Amino acid sequence: MDYGILLMAWILSLFFARFGLHYSLGFLYVASQVTDWQQFAALAVLLVVGALWRELAKSVGLDMVDANLIGVSVPHSLLRPGDAVMQRTIARIERDLHVPASGLHRHLDDVYYGGGVWVLLALWLAWYYIEAGDRTRARGLVTWAECQADAKGNLPEQVNSAMLAPGFYGEWVKRRGPIAQPLLWSHAEYLIVCQAWAGV
Repeated sequence: MDYGILLMAWILSLFFARFGLHYSLGFLYVASQVTDWQQFAALAVLLVVGALWRELAKSVGLDMVDANLIGVSVPHSLLRPGDAVMQRTIARIERDLHVPASGLHRHLDDVYYGGGVWVLLALWLAWYYIEAGDRTRARGLVTWAECQADAKGNLPEQVNSAMLAPGFYGEWVKRRGPIAQPLLWSHAEYLIVCQAWAGV
């Protein structure tokens, strides 16, 4: 019995419960590459590609995308930016979650701080477009993200200029305070995008 495969299956069940099937498989595919579990890598590819109808979904049985599906391509490389399934997934993310000349919502049911548009996700999509060779789209997303910085250059988690559920905004502010700014993750993603742009 291959205990490595059993361990990966157990980890997969934990990630699936939190993040959904396709993103979890993308993450575990990368993990398998560095742990030499080639059987799991092959299984992950077969499960994802074999289960695909047209595009990736937030979770099994949901006709909905989540912006974190970008991670299946960058950084996880389970599907390349030029893969037809990934391109259809990005097109759906653009259609459902990207507010024109703005950022991205996480998913359509998001109520966290009113379901605003995320700087981090705009930068993540910019990274995808850089890898796909579409610098025009990438530049527009990066420019928008840069404009969200405060006078000290601090990038926020998200902004409330386009909310999906504005009635929840005040509840989250009351519970946790204002939207995080600066958010280290947004700054890290900005640096990743700058490096990808420079070809580093």
